[in-house]
Amino acid sequence: MVLWKWLMTACVLMFAPAAQSVSYAPPPLPERIDAYARASQEIGATPGVLMVIQGGVVVYEGYRGAADRKTGRSFDAETLFDLGSVTKSFTATTVLRLVEESALSLDDALASNFEDIPEDKAGITIEQLLTHSSGLSDETGGFEGRDADPFVSAEAFLAPLWTSPLSRTPGSGYEYSNAGYSVLAIIVERVTGEPFEVALRRLALDRAGLHTTGYRLMDWMPEQAAHGYDDRQIAPDRADQGLFYLERWRDEPVSYRLLGNGGVHATPADMARWMAALSRGEVLRSDTLVRLYQPLMALDGLYPPTFTHYSYGWGVGARPFGERWISHAGSNGLFFTSVQYGPQSDTLILHMTNAARGHVGRMGYEVARMMDDPAYRPQPRRALGFAVLGCSSGRGCRCAPGLSGDASGRAARALGSEPGGPLSA
Repeated sequence: MVLWKWLMTACVLMFAPAAQSVSYAPPPLPERIDAYARASQEIGATPGVLMVIQGGVVVYEGYRGAADRKTGRSFDAETLFDLGSVTKSFTATTVLRLVEESALSLDDALASNFEDIPEDKAGITIEQLLTHSSGLSDETGGFEGRDADPFVSAEAFLAPLWTSPLSRTPGSGYEYSNAGYSVLAIIVERVTGEPFEVALRRLALDRAGLHTTGYRLMDWMPEQAAHGYDDRQIAPDRADQGLFYLERWRDEPVSYRLLGNGGVHATPADMARWMAALSRGEVLRSDTLVRLYQPLMALDGLYPPTFTHYSYGWGVGARPFGERWISHAGSNGLFFTSVQYGPQSDTLILHMTNAARGHVGRMGYEVARMMDDPAYRPQPRRALGFAVLGCSSGRGCRCAPGLSGDASGRAARALGSEPGGPLSA
């Protein structure tokens, strides 16, 4: 099912913008994007899914590569991908829904949800967890292991985190923290009395009409899920990592090391629905949505492309012509997803692939640059040259806001990246 058919049958005004739509995509954009994706595929990359939707109109929709190389099954709008850290946008929205219901306050301290919490962490607030300014660090011994490790309970997850040192005074600055978002998932469970995914579905996913998004509680079939590929492996059977988490979660709960900060799966169609529902105020109130787009916490440097702050589950920046621009990227070293959205022009750029090695993660951000500059012709992206992604931690990494494959030391530190993929032997 291609997305334009779904858009027409679901709702003609699906992306009705809050403000007047401002079109800035030059007419030849679809041809330029397609030539870029085709050239990248010809030199070994798997572009995957690239979409540009503006004001409810599909400007570009392209599928290149295979969801299952062995069978030759191609991608489509209903292919299921691991979202990596894009999960954080769903976690943040769930927390904000609880704030709207007065079940939580952004100023609530951890001491109100956790007994016997160490004094240095007792005053950390919900807002600081949301904006990566809590001081809880993935780098100080409290977030050891890998995403692919066996199930870790909430208690076993929290014990080393509580005893590990903070990296900074809470609220004093930004440090990307996967651990912090897992703590948010645990808080959601304690406040609602429900498993995190049940609360996620009730408070956020169902309001947006998402049925093929989640961890375990979603409608999916094995034949629609993309296999993840580690293209460092020459032998095809070794490169194919299969469905991994989806198969594991049939029998095993989601580990608290991953819950809330990564691992949510979704289809391109559901991601389009999600961004549409958010923009229309169907999930969050308008005043909360405004806050979501605000530059709340300054990042620890300039992330590409010009993202300067973190909000609640989103990186925030501006395009060259001044429009506010939000984005998040995510990867587990096999899958890569990037989502970019401009509320003024009601523009969504979505990129999803199941072979994340190399420069491939930059492709969605290059499309944004192509929209800004009609003369820009990006170089095709290769499959390898892995360091550019900065996102293949043996500990299981998920990307920082707006990260498009920058090889800088800052990006690598933010992701805790190191050689070896999270699912590799």
